[in-house]
Amino acid sequence: MARRIHSLVKRYAGSTSVSRKIAGSLSHPWFNGIQADGIVIPNISTERSFDPFIGPVDLSAPILFLARGHSGTTPLTRILAQAGVHIGNTQDKNALNPTLDALYWVYGFQRTLVPKLFRPGEGCLIDERAVTKVALECLRRHLGSYGNGRWLFKTCAGMFCHPLYRYVFPRAKYIYLIRDGRDLILSGGGFFHLTRPLSRFQHWDYFKIITFGISDDLHTCPFRFPEKPRKNDEVMRNRFWIQAKSWREHARMVEYLRETGQLSPDVYTVRYEELCRNPIPVLEQLFRFLELDLTTEVKELATQILHTKSIGRWKQYERYIDDCDEDMEEVFASMKPELELLGYRV
Repeated sequence: MARRIHSLVKRYAGSTSVSRKIAGSLSHPWFNGIQADGIVIPNISTERSFDPFIGPVDLSAPILFLARGHSGTTPLTRILAQAGVHIGNTQDKNALNPTLDALYWVYGFQRTLVPKLFRPGEGCLIDERAVTKVALECLRRHLGSYGNGRWLFKTCAGMFCHPLYRYVFPRAKYIYLIRDGRDLILSGGGFFHLTRPLSRFQHWDYFKIITFGISDDLHTCPFRFPEKPRKNDEVMRNRFWIQAKSWREHARMVEYLRETGQLSPDVYTVRYEELCRNPIPVLEQLFRFLELDLTTEVKELATQILHTKSIGRWKQYERYIDDCDEDMEEVFASMKPELELLGYRV
């Protein structure tokens, strides 16, 4: 039932985000240095203010995702790129990874600012100066090869810093991409980014936020959650429980934003399963929302890369996992409230 989630939301409904200054370094291996102290991000850039740009770009209105990792953002981003949407600086090897994640935003913005500005049970506070400085530097790097037209950046877990993005991009349009969490946690063998040193060790606080953040319920973890990550700690031995909990927290975060009036009014929800089963009708409605043209080339790509092979995979989960001693039936059962909230049968 969704009642548990709504009671959680109401508990914090009276909370308000306030501006709060933060201390500490904003440096990062993918984000080296802040060069724009005190500069306000304009709505429209020109060749003069952003030298690498070929033409003016509306900085206030990108296309952004609200999504959990492995929910289908990669094929959808490929489709949007085919439609002429600029997805990042393709001339910069540090700008995009093979799955088209916008690394300056992933590392330079979200994983730098969220651990400093997020308050468990309350959400993300806004430090105007820090957010503006970091966003401006990310913009310079992400849009370095921009030509013209619409633009986006692909990140996951954007709901945890949604107020920051609303502050920087007041005219952004958001795609809320949802997927059956039981299938989602099987993607990648249940590991997601947990085994990658840059994500797990260097961003341990961020990892905890996207797993327990708005619920503030680390105490409910059924195993001893480590103070510091280790090579084969309890998190790794309970990776599917952690995956399920993180998926649940993403759904709770969006519901919290909605209930507290912090969610942007320009959000369009796409169900991954429906996108795969009926790509063209779903894309027609989405593109109308995004004010994009759905060309023949875009339709052809969509029918090539979208498929239903992974839908319902959780029903035969034994075929897709190994080295696991977890009770998967119990893991799936823990997801029931959020599955029902999102309209999935349990």
